[in-house]
Amino acid sequence: MGNASATILSWITAEVDQALTQVRTHIAKFSADPEDPAKLRPCLEHLHQVSGALRMVGLSGATRFSEAIEGGFAGLRGARPSSQVIAVIDRAVLALKDFVDGLERGQANVPLRLFPVYQELSALHGGQGGSEKDLFFPDLTLHAPAHADAKTLRPEEVSPYLQAQRARFQRGLLAALRNQSGGRGEMRQALDALHRIAAQLPEPRALWWAAIGLVEGLAEPADAQWLARCKTLCNRIDFQIRDLAAGKPAVSEALTREVLYAVAKSKPGTPRVREIKQLYLLDSLFAEPQAAGVMEFDMDWLQPALSDVRSRLEALKSMWLQYVSGEPKSAARFRELVGSFRGKAGELGNPHLVRLLDVIALVATRLPDPYPVQGQLLVIEMASAFLLAESVIENFIDPAADLEHQIGIMGGWLLDAANGKSGGELPAGLRSDLSERIGAMRLRAQVAREIVANLQHVEQVLDGYARDPGKRETLLGLAPYLRQIHGALDVLGFVRAAQILPVCEQLIAACGQPEHDAAAPDMDWIAEGLSSLGFFLDPCLSGREPAEPAVELFFRRYEKAHAPAEERGFDSTVVLPPAAHRPATPDAPMAREAPGVDAAQVAASPTPAPAPQARPEVNEELLEIYLEEAGEVLAGIDAALPLSRAQPLDRDALITIRRGFHTLKGSGRMVGLMDLAEVAWEIEQVLNKWLEQLHPATPALLDLIESASGSFAGWVAQLRAGNLQGEIAGEAIVDRARRLTAEEPAAAPEPQEVEIGGVRLARSFFDIYLKEAKQHVATLETQCAGWRKVLGTEAPHEFVRAAHTLASSSRTAGYEQVAVLAEALEQWMPQARQTGAA
Repeated sequence: MGNASATILSWITAEVDQALTQVRTHIAKFSADPEDPAKLRPCLEHLHQVSGALRMVGLSGATRFSEAIEGGFAGLRGARPSSQVIAVIDRAVLALKDFVDGLERGQANVPLRLFPVYQELSALHGGQGGSEKDLFFPDLTLHAPAHADAKTLRPEEVSPYLQAQRARFQRGLLAALRNQSGGRGEMRQALDALHRIAAQLPEPRALWWAAIGLVEGLAEPADAQWLARCKTLCNRIDFQIRDLAAGKPAVSEALTREVLYAVAKSKPGTPRVREIKQLYLLDSLFAEPQAAGVMEFDMDWLQPALSDVRSRLEALKSMWLQYVSGEPKSAARFRELVGSFRGKAGELGNPHLVRLLDVIALVATRLPDPYPVQGQLLVIEMASAFLLAESVIENFIDPAADLEHQIGIMGGWLLDAANGKSGGELPAGLRSDLSERIGAMRLRAQVAREIVANLQHVEQVLDGYARDPGKRETLLGLAPYLRQIHGALDVLGFVRAAQILPVCEQLIAACGQPEHDAAAPDMDWIAEGLSSLGFFLDPCLSGREPAEPAVELFFRRYEKAHAPAEERGFDSTVVLPPAAHRPATPDAPMAREAPGVDAAQVAASPTPAPAPQARPEVNEELLEIYLEEAGEVLAGIDAALPLSRAQPLDRDALITIRRGFHTLKGSGRMVGLMDLAEVAWEIEQVLNKWLEQLHPATPALLDLIESASGSFAGWVAQLRAGNLQGEIAGEAIVDRARRLTAEEPAAAPEPQEVEIGGVRLARSFFDIYLKEAKQHVATLETQCAGWRKVLGTEAPHEFVRAAHTLASSSRTAGYEQVAVLAEALEQWMPQARQTGAA
């Protein structure tokens, strides 16, 4: 048929889309678990439904293509298909979906657009790759011109008439095959005679009119292959005349299509040939074929479309960062964004991007919510998938030849990681350029984690010195940590960032001298330098590039502050308010600034309003990064609060909250939001005291944290709205924080007994058991991680001993389920070695 009407197509498009989507869903499930071919079983039923719908509205070419996909599945006979086979079928399903959607949008019905994938389908099970004729479907409902001298025969005259014309046609064909003159003329006369009585012959009657054009084309064959095909066709025409003369009115639609195909491929050397091509629009049925699933793009349209796709990818990456930071409900939002992105990629007709997003979508359905605390789940693997997605977008029009294979490898690695099967190594087969970039990203993440751990230790020592200058000797022990940080930055090639370390070392050395002036801003600059490094490295932890503006901002501020006065002038980004007129800085508490005044009295008194001063300039380069990070951090704090309320002794929850305010302090300073940084520092000091002195989380502490988090959320919203000069009313929070810092928290009444799961233990015995159990679990995790790198060896002795001891102590304490699990681990190890499971 010709172009199907939009009304007819609307009847089936939704049905076809839904069925083909189901097929691709089952393919994705199989790709995630290729050992189970049963996951593909429903595909045939869905495809059969598609073929029926297409046949119903007369889309013969699309029907033939759908049947070829069915044949691809049927040819498997229940066996497990290779990744190459399933990739071909997946591309074909996507191509068919795009073709039908295009018809509904008004595109011409040209099934030969599907021919490249049809060839692949045909070759799957040993075929020859198919023929263009299989997808050549001109509109046979069009009426051929009636003969100028048409006649009607009596019924008894038809058969002898046909026999006579067959004899003439055979004589002409034989002469033509022998290259004798007059052969094509006789064939033409016989066909013209049949055209005269076409009204008395079965449909399609255009066969005889079009066959004349075929014979005329023999005078100047297009090529040897075309000539050979035409000779075969002439034999089939002869058989058709024979059957009609014998009273077998066989439907000859397929023969008519083949004749028109031959005419379409012939040279337009005669009026009849040109007339046939014009009536059936044969040339338009051979529009330039295109790769599977890839549409013809108007470049004026493509550029903004690709811009939209890039923005969708950035939004997806941003939501992933929110998820790994522990923001509640972010997993569901991530799944929604993947689905929306995948739909847009489908509209663009890019099967590679769609397939990659299909895998990401499948992984998204398995994400734990919230993200595991202290986890590194999928960090590098997902960042690598985003990296490949960027490559697909940048090479949208001209994809790499091995892109399909690379996406298969990446998808398998991602799914393995989601299922806990990733061994930590890069998958084999990745292109060298991808491997190098991913390897560098993994190295950055690993080294950055080590640097951040060292930075946290250094900052804790500095905070301790800031609270008690008498601990000056502790500063001497920081040199090895600073050297390690410097060396690690050099390994990563972060030369500019490493230059911060000598500055900090020099300032720390100065602070370590007995004659050092406590009122000097050295500690401020040390804290800002180290916070700059943390801010610089933070993106590396999640597989991103470092935040270089953080380092440059520090040097601009530091160099400006230490320049000669005549060069410096007035610069609000470096002028610090006098110590006597500003709230306590992160490394110079108020109590230290006012010697001789009781700390409790200072904390209990209202905070004096700071003297009017120029507000530090906000660095807009980093503000957007700060706002994004602040949202993630606050979400993490809010997620940890309920845990801390439920388990006041849970140090992990308080550590998470402390880390959040530490980040808000450092990043606030980098951006120039000094007032926000001061508030965050005050909260951090309270939490430092609670954690160091092992106090349980009291309601007063948790209420302060909740209030501070809410205030920060309001301030961040104010900044997002563009109000950079708004007041930050943090005095009340600072007062409460100082009061808690100065006071000794009332001892929380602890129950003398602890009851968990029906087991009641004395508090002292429970504390001993819990401490030891945590140590044993930590040993199991560490030993298992090392053992997985050398699979096939004997189980580590430390692992077996930790499992044995944990089982014994748990049984003694009465926690039978823990004991059974630990005992099973202990007993499984030797068996795993013997059976090869290890």
